Amino acid sequence: MAVLDVSLEELAGVVGMTKGTLRNAVSGYDQIRLGRVHRIARALHLSVQEITADGNDGVPDEPPAQPEGPKGPPRRQEKERENKGPKRARDQASAA
Repeated sequence: MAVLDVSLEELAGVVGMTKGTLRNAVSGYDQIRLGRVHRIARALHLSVQEITADGNDGVPDEPPAQPEGPKGPPRRQEKERENKGPKRARDQASAA
């Protein structure tokens, strides 16, 4: 908003939104209705296309790379292979 020399508070007041709602819409956390986009465009003396343009000429962005997470718990089958046989026999084998 600093590029147009308008603060979020000023724009939110003109458009009839709260500062938090406008901030969330600008940052991409929340979607706003098209009617509000038109009001924002009028308040900034811009077209709706100028506000919503992403600069990619209509080509969608690549999805972000997913981080490698920790490996989950062992599968049940793998755990059962370790515990083959009756418990009494396993206890005797470990005691010996």
